[in-house]
Formats: sequence, C-alpha cells, structure tokens
Amino acid sequence: MDTKDLDRRRAEYCRWEGEILARRERLLDALEEGKIASEILKERLVRLDGERAKLEAERAKLERLNDRVVPLPTVEMFRSLGQELRKRMEKGPVAAAKTLLSRFVTRIVVEEEV
Repeated sequence: MDTKDLDRRRAEYCRWEGEILARRERLLDALEEGKIASEILKERLVRLDGERAKLEAERAKLERLNDRVVPLPTVEMFRSLGQELRKRMEKGPVAAAKTLLSRFVTRIVVEEEV
C-alpha cells in the first residue's frame, strides 16, 4: 500500500464517519419530533455506535500502516537534495555535508578492477 492508497482510505473513513454522525443526528431529530419511538432509537443508536467503533478500529490499523509506509522519492526530492549537498560542500561546514550525505548513503562499495 502506498501513500496515495492511505490518503484515499483516510478520505473514505472521514466520509463514512460523516455519514454515521449525520444518521445519528437524523435519528435524534426524529425522536424530538415524535417520529420514532425511543426503543427503536436505542437499537439504531447501538448499531451506529458499533459501526463507529469498527471505523475507529480500521482507522487505527490505517495509522499503524502509515507509520510503516515510506513515500517513494521523487526526481524533485533528489534534485533538492543535490542542490543542498552542493551548497554544503562548497560553503561548509564539512560536518553538515557529511551529516546530510549520511542520511541517504548507508554504504559505498568499491570493487577491485581486474
């Protein structure tokens, strides 16, 4: 799952929560207007609360997934990194350039030429 999928699912969950809250409000309005009996209201509210609890559980799973998803680097990200690295190398301090470079390079392998 990528970041676009996570964003799409977040939007779905927000829409779903909005629908649940709207349905809840309509039920309460119906009770106030005498259009629904309190016994029926109670059953429906319990069902809506169950749906909302499922939604919260799904959201929690989504957020755990979000913690594991790393956005794919874009060309612009690399371009920006290169510009920043060049600036640090030219103007110093060298330690800042090393720190910046160490975030992206974990090892360098040099093979012997035969």
